[in-house]
Amino acid sequence: MKLHIFAVLCASLLCVLPAAGAELFSYDIVIDAPSEIKSLLTQYLDVVRLRTSERMSAEQLSRLVDATPDEAARLLETEGYFAPLITLTYQKDQNPPRVLLRVSPGELVRVDDVQLSLQGVLAENAKELEQIRSQLLSAWSLPKGAVFTQKGWDDAKKQTLSLLQEKGFGAASISQSEARVNPDIHTVEILLALDSGAAYRFGEVNITGLKHYPESLVRDQVKFARGDEYRRSELVNLQGWLHDLPQFSLVVVDPVLSPTPPYEANVNIDVQETPRHKITTGLGYSTNTGVKSELGYRFLNLADRGWISESKLRLEQYEQAAETSVTFPRQSSGYEHRVSMGYLRSDVENLLSRTWRMGISRQRQDFNLSRTWSLEYLAERRDLADGTKENPKTLALKFQWLRRDVDSVRDPRQGTLLQLEVGGAHEKVLSDATFLHLYGRGVRYWPVGPQGVVITRVELGQTFANEQANVPSDWLFRTGGAGSVRGYDYQSLGVESGGSIVPGRVLATASLEYQIPVYHEWRAAAFVDHGSAAGRWGELHGVTGAGLGARWVSPVGVLGLDLARGIEKQQWRFHVALGLAF
Repeated sequence: MKLHIFAVLCASLLCVLPAAGAELFSYDIVIDAPSEIKSLLTQYLDVVRLRTSERMSAEQLSRLVDATPDEAARLLETEGYFAPLITLTYQKDQNPPRVLLRVSPGELVRVDDVQLSLQGVLAENAKELEQIRSQLLSAWSLPKGAVFTQKGWDDAKKQTLSLLQEKGFGAASISQSEARVNPDIHTVEILLALDSGAAYRFGEVNITGLKHYPESLVRDQVKFARGDEYRRSELVNLQGWLHDLPQFSLVVVDPVLSPTPPYEANVNIDVQETPRHKITTGLGYSTNTGVKSELGYRFLNLADRGWISESKLRLEQYEQAAETSVTFPRQSSGYEHRVSMGYLRSDVENLLSRTWRMGISRQRQDFNLSRTWSLEYLAERRDLADGTKENPKTLALKFQWLRRDVDSVRDPRQGTLLQLEVGGAHEKVLSDATFLHLYGRGVRYWPVGPQGVVITRVELGQTFANEQANVPSDWLFRTGGAGSVRGYDYQSLGVESGGSIVPGRVLATASLEYQIPVYHEWRAAAFVDHGSAAGRWGELHGVTGAGLGARWVSPVGVLGLDLARGIEKQQWRFHVALGLAF
């Protein structure tokens, strides 16, 4: 009996599954249509998508052919074509069968009239009603004369509803939405009715998930108070600010709208904490500073106030550094403050420099824009190859402005990076010299073709001072190496003095690079760099480096490997760089 059942099952399976080696049913399909329409039909029509299906048969193809004209018409309507001419020819006697679809999309349908009405509590105040209605119409994204598409229609409704909810009507909804298309004259009349619901105000803020960090860490980021007019954007911003704090790995901010008076929007904030202690280590190699190792420790709840304490030790072949700092939680103004102190020893191009520093800074980060004020006391000792010793000291104030407008932080192909700095000191305020420091750097990404990219970089700087010996190296300029003029050693371009290369008061560099994909995440690059640093502009004689390189788009950024020729010194140098230009 069991054997008989097994035989029946095997026979059934053989009827369903194709025999080994059996050819799949195939057919040809040709779509004759304008390019933008052809791509839409090719991507979504079932007769195209199911062409390679193992279940395809002559009967299945016949059903798809019958449904294709209506399916194509519905797809064209989403792009604004409501009166297309569609013809389909099915040549089933050919081997293989052939489907020919010809589409003439016709004229696009355009918006002829927009009627927007508001209902609910908002309608009780005629002045406010007309004011908000006028604002919604001004922001309406499908005005008269615009091409009517399904995506445009959906986006316009969503945007209008969001704008009304942003006016304090958190429970606003769409009570009617209708698009009346007249395909004969290629127009559409839009009717949209919104029910404002009640006007809401912020209520209580409830926080859950905290175990090790103080509640003030979260509450200090809340910029609204109970009784303030409800704004959805405030919650979106709050979630972003909290998520940026290193103390939290996950943050969810949800409003709870009361259905009865008083109409309050209580806010529930649920956080998931990160570990308070973190130790980091690193081992690597830099073509600028040689073999390197790093050790770092971070504690995220100093004094049980959510202060961030960080200590770092970095040992490299040509540079060694130690730093410790305390960063205070960001205030409701958006600024965070930091105090730090550190030491740096550098032995590059026969210049031995030892620098001690301590300072405070105030920074605000808004999406792609960063602004930083800092006040730092710096004492340096410079030893030149001929025995000359310099001991500049300064108390300097600096402002840095940094903007990143790129399409991708990990792998930018279009956009701009811009950095500007201004700083200075006065000899009567804990400084050996009076100086004014100006610096600017810009990088532009230009997409070329489907995958290529051209990168241009310009860097300019000048420190106005009577003499550079009394100005610390941090406020002067040297260049050369990865990220500047490739083909030359790290910081080998500057002022020759006492057998050493010391930093100068002026800087100018520029770069042009072209990248093209070669295999998966790998690109080939060709580049040319030019520039130098000097004591004054009349002494600046730029040098040129050119070469070829490879780029790997890694999970953490673009890794660059370059082989460059220093034209003036007739030398080859290898450079490695990771990440954005800055």
